[in-house]
Amino acid sequence: MSALGHQRRCGATALTKALSPDVAVLTDFASGQKKKVNDVRRSKILRDGHVLTMDSYAGQPQADIEDVLGVPLSETPQKSRSIG
Repeated sequence: MSALGHQRRCGATALTKALSPDVAVLTDFASGQKKKVNDVRRSKILRDGHVLTMDSYAGQPQADIEDVLGVPLSETPQKSRSIG
């Protein structure tokens, strides 16, 4: 593991220890990310069942938020807010 990778892992571990045990993550799931997601699951940084992936909700082997929502985010109307 590189020094930078070690620093990131130590930082992530410290962060999750400081957070509530009810913290969970939901992430995209593609072929290039599967190993990383499985590494996080095995590391026990988060409790079992607290690493969720979009493929579980989209019903397909690879998925991102657009697959779950059914609409590409680029086609979602954007509301702008003015400050003042």
